[in-house]
Amino acid sequence: MKDSGGNPFPCRAARAAAALALLPLAPFELIGCLWAVRKKKKAPPVNGNFNAMLEKLASGGTPDGRDWAVTKQLATGVCGRMGTSTFDFQTALRVLLTAKEKRENGDADAARWQPPPADEASLKSAFTGYTFFMTQPRGGDMVLWSENLQIQLASAEYLTALLWPDAVFTADGRPAQAHFEHAKQRIKIWLSQRWRYGFAEWNSPTYYVEDISPLCLLIDFAPDEQIRTQAAIVLDLLLFDLAAGQLNGIFAATAGRAYNDGTRLSEPAAGEEPARVYNALGCVVAELAGDPAFGGENPSRFVAGSPNGMLGNFAYRKAGGYQIPEVLKKIAAAGGPAEIRKSTGLTLAELKAKGLIGLQDSQIMMQWAMESFTNPETVGNTLAYCRRHRLFGNANFKYLRFFNIAALRCSGLLPALMKALNPFTHGIALERANTYIYKTPHYLQSTAQAYRPGTHGNQQHVWNVHFGPFAVFASNPLAEPGHKRYWTGSGVLPAAAQYKNITMCVYDTRIKGLKIRKVYAYSHAYFPAAFFDETREDRLGEGMIFGRYGDAFIALRAGGPVAFRAAPGEEAGRHDLICRGAVTCWVCETGSGENESFDGFVSRVSSNTFTFESGVLTYASRGTAYTLDGKGVLTAGGEVVPLGYKRFDSPYIEAERESRAMTFRFGGSSLHLDFDNGIRETCN
Repeated sequence: MKDSGGNPFPCRAARAAAALALLPLAPFELIGCLWAVRKKKKAPPVNGNFNAMLEKLASGGTPDGRDWAVTKQLATGVCGRMGTSTFDFQTALRVLLTAKEKRENGDADAARWQPPPADEASLKSAFTGYTFFMTQPRGGDMVLWSENLQIQLASAEYLTALLWPDAVFTADGRPAQAHFEHAKQRIKIWLSQRWRYGFAEWNSPTYYVEDISPLCLLIDFAPDEQIRTQAAIVLDLLLFDLAAGQLNGIFAATAGRAYNDGTRLSEPAAGEEPARVYNALGCVVAELAGDPAFGGENPSRFVAGSPNGMLGNFAYRKAGGYQIPEVLKKIAAAGGPAEIRKSTGLTLAELKAKGLIGLQDSQIMMQWAMESFTNPETVGNTLAYCRRHRLFGNANFKYLRFFNIAALRCSGLLPALMKALNPFTHGIALERANTYIYKTPHYLQSTAQAYRPGTHGNQQHVWNVHFGPFAVFASNPLAEPGHKRYWTGSGVLPAAAQYKNITMCVYDTRIKGLKIRKVYAYSHAYFPAAFFDETREDRLGEGMIFGRYGDAFIALRAGGPVAFRAAPGEEAGRHDLICRGAVTCWVCETGSGENESFDGFVSRVSSNTFTFESGVLTYASRGTAYTLDGKGVLTAGGEVVPLGYKRFDSPYIEAERESRAMTFRFGGSSLHLDFDNGIRETCN
């Protein structure tokens, strides 16, 4: 689960193109350009997680030499600043902190969990020599700033200082207490921003894992009661997202950051059975849905095989620690139909008014949690922060030196220049998302409503229909077929909007600006025909395809002919449906056997009005006409559909943006949260 966030030019060719395009602005930087785009040898991944020991810890086992042998791999990864080291910190900290508590409490089994002296010395040296924040030296080319890494690293620094309070952290020569206090303040900032504004990496099937793990560590081990309570409150908010966005034990909704395996898909080979959706959040969603990792009949409260990577910190949390509120379990079990609206994050235009443009920790943490580096609203602030903390030496920021020109900075022309250039790096930014979920017992349909239509995209997964084991969605690809980014996010973001069971989207790839990355003049849909119980494919030439999975029905209609792209050597592996053209459009309508037969659904939808003229998509179904234009304005029955939402608007909670308190209610249970006053009250 590599966090590639924060690297606006992730490939060597892109950095080279960017540098050469900008040489007229700074010709004296040619040598720096060549250095920035040099080919670097990637270090092999090192597996240093302590999950095997966590399992023994939870089940009453005893670690042996083979368990502690992983210490060498962990220390190597940490000292080498390898990408997985931030993740491996998490499980090791739980083992080490539990051992420390056992010793302090005089537990009879404390000696069994005392690390061998050489291993503890190795871990202490590695952990206290790490770089945990952008202002600390010796960070190399590490990514330290994405939303999930901020809380991972702040909690790791905080708890490392708690483990070895007399240590001197060798990266900067400061004592453990100074690191403890600085990390504590960053933890409080991060928790406060998630409470107030929501998650920038909304609904991420990958990065929610990496938020849950440090939150569970803080709930179990932070000596500060306020931090423990506020961490539990933020975890409640995250678990509401999971409860609302899961179907049949699988979490799959529109997401701010999702990879090809995280966009709820597996590419089916010939004759393959429907594969389970990528499910990094498995044990969390399972417990939400009533299949807990901790079993009531098991004296140790542990069911083997429940964790997935960093989620060991959730599966093996303290017995008296975080308990999922009953109301969230009831929400997860609710079959619908239900409409769930949510607003999460901020727009870039809001940052200045919120006091979030500047060089203080709270300001840069919010800006870079949003992955905003080159956008006109933030580029000046990015450059100022990089100058102050000498970050131009980090490979992820080397390209920015071409903009770090006094004449540009002092003239005030830099924002206008960046707007005119419009590089694809603007698309990395995660702005406010108004997400909509239409949930039924048979399918879950979701969209980030009118999310930055017609602009560069990155890892944003804008819309899908989720059936349980698989999903259907469309995108403009980021890369060529066969590349790992082919099914990741969008090259150009669509004008996409949803009204209950109807999703409409327009992909206009005629984007203007600096052409560093190739823009592909087509859109494609993931429609795994082999996974459906039944499909109707006789009208592909008219842009139509239909599928039935159990009692759930789906129709996809494109604005032109569609055809499956044949996967090499996989005649039956039909899942990649192509619609060619610089401007394309799709309509997705869903239904179920509760209202009509599949034959009736196919016949009815086939006869629905569908036109795309002058940039406006028009569709009519069941007597209601819908329109969508290229700016994402949706109408239904002639009325504009509001797509800007409150923080929460659903059958379970209504709350305005930046509410001081929130209350979830459903099925006779409730959860009341007041972050600033540290109030978390449940009623079952």
